[in-house]
Amino acid sequence: MLFLRNGEPFATGVMDYEYHPITPGEINQRIILRITVDDIPALAVLDTGGPYLIVAPAVADRLGFDPNSSLERTNITIRGDKYYGNLHRVDVKLSATEGTSTTFQSTAFVPDADEEEKWGNLPTFLGIEKCLDRIRFALDPDPDEPKFYFGALP
Repeated sequence: MLFLRNGEPFATGVMDYEYHPITPGEINQRIILRITVDDIPALAVLDTGGPYLIVAPAVADRLGFDPNSSLERTNITIRGDKYYGNLHRVDVKLSATEGTSTTFQSTAFVPDADEEEKWGNLPTFLGIEKCLDRIRFALDPDPDEPKFYFGALP
């Protein structure tokens, strides 16, 4: 795996990622990871400019969130559209193809059920704030073997 200068591990697990547009007609390539959110599998776009884990309505339906048990009610803007929903605490698992899998807690934005039509075919997003800032990660952009390295923070 990857190591810091002092010999401590930077990453203890690695997984493959996909690199392609996320919606039909889009030309921009995105880094797409296969993750698990509270034991539900999901495809998620790596979004280093975004907050939280932003859960697509189709995934949220399977997770069965109760708005009454949320951390907070809020809204978020994605691609110019404002979405309303709630923040919840979830476990995110990155399954290693080599090394050790990692599970960490994340704050998740869950859009309201009536936002599903407006959401369309957008995926789940892995943001930095209160999500990926809870682990170490690095990318190897090799087009033949793209790898996402990850590990727990000390």
